[in-house]
Amino acid sequence: MSGRTREDGAPGARASTATASGGGADPTLAGRAIVRRGGFALDVELALGAGERLAVIGPNGSGKSTLLAGIAGLAELSPESTLELGGRALRGTRIEDRGIGFLAQDGLLFPHLRVLDNVAFGPRSAGARRPDARACALELLREVQAEHLADARPATLSGGERQRVALARALATDPGLLVLDEPFAALDVDATVQVRELIAAQVEARGLSLLLVTHDLVDALRLAERALVLERGRVVESLGTRDLARAPAGRFAASFAGLARLTGTIEAGCFATGTGVRIPLRGAGGDGVGPGPGSGAESGSAAEPGTGSEAGLGHGVDSGPRRGPVAEPGLEPGDAALLLVRPDEVRLEEAAGEEDRDRAGMAVGVPGIPGTPGATGVSEARAGAPGAEDRVESLVGDGSAVLARLESGLLARVPADAAPASGTPVRVSVLGGRIRPAAPEPDERLSS
Repeated sequence: MSGRTREDGAPGARASTATASGGGADPTLAGRAIVRRGGFALDVELALGAGERLAVIGPNGSGKSTLLAGIAGLAELSPESTLELGGRALRGTRIEDRGIGFLAQDGLLFPHLRVLDNVAFGPRSAGARRPDARACALELLREVQAEHLADARPATLSGGERQRVALARALATDPGLLVLDEPFAALDVDATVQVRELIAAQVEARGLSLLLVTHDLVDALRLAERALVLERGRVVESLGTRDLARAPAGRFAASFAGLARLTGTIEAGCFATGTGVRIPLRGAGGDGVGPGPGSGAESGSAAEPGTGSEAGLGHGVDSGPRRGPVAEPGLEPGDAALLLVRPDEVRLEEAAGEEDRDRAGMAVGVPGIPGTPGATGVSEARAGAPGAEDRVESLVGDGSAVLARLESGLLARVPADAAPASGTPVRVSVLGGRIRPAAPEPDERLSS
């Protein structure tokens, strides 16, 4: 089906349940959500328009699942809450009347019902006749490629199969808003990709609004347009998911996006960290800040492939260094600044001498993120800006590639069999990244 309501009238269940469940109403979600649980208090202002998709991220205990529970009716909204869906106050509205489809980590299927009856449960509860509800359920199972599971019991399903069925059940009452609480957390990689694409297709086809809690950047980029960052029950940052991937302001969002986040100062031609590491800027002009005259940045010329510019991390190529972080316009020498850089944009060479050059870090491309350079050798590192001296603080990971954390705070992805030991002096080349004016942490800007 391509829409949120049936028009053929065949079983008729979708049309009848839309009115009962509120699914035919305007799915705009707006207002203040306040939930108190023990000593924890959530207080979040939301504005989600019809068809908009929002990801909610934050550290453990920040209130993400509490927010979704309050919206879905699984936790009580406090009397001060003003949250409305389609113009109707959610506080005091029964779960089945909210017009919300909810998908949790484990699917929450009824173990005593077969798959078909699990999916038919919503329409039946809304008053649909049993044959109509089962016909509606069977159609939805076809849409999520699970029709063959109609007679199975939940206990016999794999994790991916269970989430397909749970998605069909969440859609069965024709909701206007789909709420997802880490729906891929219990799935393997292949099942995650499949279910994520099914959700994306259903949301697009039905024009649903979507609210997603996730710990995965790929989920946020694929399923959402905007992101809210929660900490201690409050919103500390709100931004588009593209900006989340390339230039978040807060520490958690930068960590979520896999970015190293360094504070420092702009100097002539470089970014100086607090530990004394000086990182040359790409295309430094006469004052050494930002792309210089004739760089092509002003005219919007294409940046050199593989420098990170495709992801919004660069402005062009000029006669200055062809690699390195790009400073945002307006930064001047002496300004406090913030460097955001991905591990695959950092190259390491042991500082011992030429014989160790072949142990330079080789990047591992990041699937799905445009502009990552992929696997490259030392020749690319030498083509970049002059290296800066740093030291390996620790190594993280046990796969074929590991993260080297440097004393400056930089992260570099290096092959595990060529990783320099902790304490090793290294020469660093930063091939990409973005430098923005330093600002207070987002939570420091919140009013009480």
